[in-house]
Amino acid sequence: LLLGLATVAIALATFRGTVYDDRVAENFHVALVEEGSANDLFGQYDSTFAFEQGLFIEWLVAITEGNETATTLIADAMSPGLRETSIEWLDDESTEALTPFEYDTSRLESTEYLLQARDFAESSDTFEQAARDADGAGDLLGLAQVLFAITLFFAGMAVILKTPRMQQTVLMLGAVVLVVGVVFFAVGEAA
Repeated sequence: LLLGLATVAIALATFRGTVYDDRVAENFHVALVEEGSANDLFGQYDSTFAFEQGLFIEWLVAITEGNETATTLIADAMSPGLRETSIEWLDDESTEALTPFEYDTSRLESTEYLLQARDFAESSDTFEQAARDADGAGDLLGLAQVLFAITLFFAGMAVILKTPRMQQTVLMLGAVVLVVGVVFFAVGEAA
């Protein structure tokens, strides 16, 4: 009976362990894809933000120099959000913001990239944690497999021992190891 239980338990723990291994691989894969998307968007944010800053500085210089043609051309090159925010910043005499980038970034094109990048980075972290959780559960199932194999060993040893007392002792020890393995299996499945 103990041999049969341990054999079935090993098979079940092995099967369930492979399921968790698949989850680990899948979640790490998705985490890497999400992280790659986040990194791409952080790069787009950096380049767009630098471009927006450059346009703003040129626009401000053109205004300061009184060059209306340059001011209009640069304003036309700006995204609508940057143009509106820059004009509002310039007209707001009560603001303590030194640039429109401190004034209101909600309409800037670069801000959209930054928000999307943060979303992807957060998603990547979530999938990475799911992979780590599945890996931990798989480790517990692997430990259960080892304990079930030890149970098989004890059950096999009990068969070749000559005295009933020794057989019972080894079988009891095997049963205890089986119960501990079941506990690890259950904890792994619950994780």
